[in-house]
Amino acid sequence: MKEVYSYQEIQPLTTKGQAISFTCHVHAELTTIQKQPGSDTVTATIHILVGEYVTAVVECEYPSIVSLLDAFDINESLEIWEVKPGSDKWDYAEPHTGEGIYKE
Repeated sequence: MKEVYSYQEIQPLTTKGQAISFTCHVHAELTTIQKQPGSDTVTATIHILVGEYVTAVVECEYPSIVSLLDAFDINESLEIWEVKPGSDKWDYAEPHTGEGIYKE
């Protein structure tokens, strides 16, 4: 039995309310900030990109930067961090559906 289908083959199922899924390769950019001086709590904003388009934005709080590093399995001495001047700016791009998504 076939396990993977093209969208053309499976599209009729979506109109009947059937859940369908697919796997794609994404890129995630994480920005973190300590919003309150004196607090160890950090806020992480995760931009999930497919190509150049941001398809989802997730914001999470972590009790400390160490717990954030642990959550993403990042070694403290790994040189991956950039200093972001000001706030991040994202522009809207219009997909074929006409609904706004972010473009870097």
